[in-house]
Amino acid sequence: MKKSSKIVSFSILAVLLAGGVSYGAFLLGKSQSPKPEVKIEKVEVEKPVKPISKTGNFASVNHTTTGTATIKQENGKYYLHYENISTDQGPDLKVVISTGDKSTWKSNYFTLSNFSQIKGDSKYAIPEIIDVSKIKSALIWCEQHDSLFGIATLEEK
Repeated sequence: MKKSSKIVSFSILAVLLAGGVSYGAFLLGKSQSPKPEVKIEKVEVEKPVKPISKTGNFASVNHTTTGTATIKQENGKYYLHYENISTDQGPDLKVVISTGDKSTWKSNYFTLSNFSQIKGDSKYAIPEIIDVSKIKSALIWCEQHDSLFGIATLEEK
């Protein structure tokens, strides 16, 4: 074989291989075109313009419980205040907020803290991840015995 025929044969082979690769990619459903750019936009969540303020009086459930629960904003953060509280001592009391009421509170609740001050006033920070507008109740709950001591239904002021 002459040198010129070798070059022509090699060129034809290269074209056939390139075409075969493209054809094979087509059969496999793979595109040879560049992938489109994906743009990610940052979305800012607006906080309520007017600070949310909610309050409610405690109602006894399994133990006599009195006092008031209030959600207030202070320096841009929300707090749950228990005021003039009086309840019984329990082994494992918790401060709880919920989007539910007395019968549905366990479907969506968040434990803020242990509860040890059974008389008087106390204050608990509400984490920023909590949507305060959806909180409907504040509770004193004994987790160990699954006993609800008292619940305050919160309403906006």
